[in-house]
Amino acid sequence: MNASKIVKVKKVGKLPTIDIEIDNDSHVYYANGIATSNSHAVAYASNGFHSAFCKTHFPLQFFCSYLDGAKNKQKPLDEIRILVNDARKFNISVLPPSLRDMQPRFYIQQGSVRFGLGEIKQVGNAALNKLLETLKGYDTAALAWYTYLTKITPHVSSAVSTALISAGALDYFNVPRQRMLFELKIWDSLTAKEQQWIVDNLTDNNLLDALKKCAPPRKAGGGCHSIKRTAVLTDLITSLENPPHSLRDTSDWIAWNEEKYLGVALTATHLDACMDASRATCTCKELAEGFTGYILLACEIQDVVQKKVKNGPNAGKDMAIITVSDDTGTIEGLPVYSNVWEIDGPLCHNNNTVLLHCERFKEGNLSVKKIYQI
Repeated sequence: MNASKIVKVKKVGKLPTIDIEIDNDSHVYYANGIATSNSHAVAYASNGFHSAFCKTHFPLQFFCSYLDGAKNKQKPLDEIRILVNDARKFNISVLPPSLRDMQPRFYIQQGSVRFGLGEIKQVGNAALNKLLETLKGYDTAALAWYTYLTKITPHVSSAVSTALISAGALDYFNVPRQRMLFELKIWDSLTAKEQQWIVDNLTDNNLLDALKKCAPPRKAGGGCHSIKRTAVLTDLITSLENPPHSLRDTSDWIAWNEEKYLGVALTATHLDACMDASRATCTCKELAEGFTGYILLACEIQDVVQKKVKNGPNAGKDMAIITVSDDTGTIEGLPVYSNVWEIDGPLCHNNNTVLLHCERFKEGNLSVKKIYQI
């Protein structure tokens, strides 16, 4: 209801007030006889209604849109993690980025939401544009790792290629991420002339054979301009044949990198490396949906809020409220009461993988009875 003037003023006593300067009369509205400038509350309510409608009836489009908007939040990676865990409750998979699709932002693909290349940390707009420009003329669906390494990486920064590999954008090359990172490091240690010699003269499909042919001096048909560089390449060949560390991707390593570059682990969890996780009787999603019986939950601790017990025989003692997750979702507000906290509290810290023995009360609430390290 609009009003052009105050009709009546009624004294209601002393109330705390603030002086608000309104930039436009239309920003003032009247309710229950009180003039107020909180007209944005109507906008919030309208937005909340439409968001809830879309989330209920068009969840795939909802999560794609909200994930795309996460970059405008104060903590984008935290916002992404929350949205991905929420999407799992709707049985919506969120997939890692893929160079094959050349999509810069979040997009819908066969019933799932997939990260765009520009959503990877370290891949800014300028770097993304340079990458996409470099890939023009290539069939990215048929691109192989050796081609990407020798022909694409010289035109993009090492940090961008590292981010793409670590986030899973090059997984369709069917080469372990650890091996791609290791070969990228070796390739970057070559001189620009050596790299160009390999590109111009070799069509090998692996770096090891390319280095073996490039290692001899140019007088002997190779690509090195000196005996010193031949020695360097010989050492690189030895490193490729006998790597100083395993080049096998492990679940916890994958999860750590995806959290770093995407904000959330998508293709693996820290739990996958834990043998005791197989003892679990339910997942976070099943527990949230009302799983009953003997509850053993293998999970990763996401947040711990320590509190003091206010009432009862344990008043004054420490307890905690924890948030845990696995690859199916998140459980928030799990209480660890003082009798459990006194014994198992040291296990409750962020990113620790644990096995929780929980109990569900008759009213449906949960509590943690025991915590095991896994």
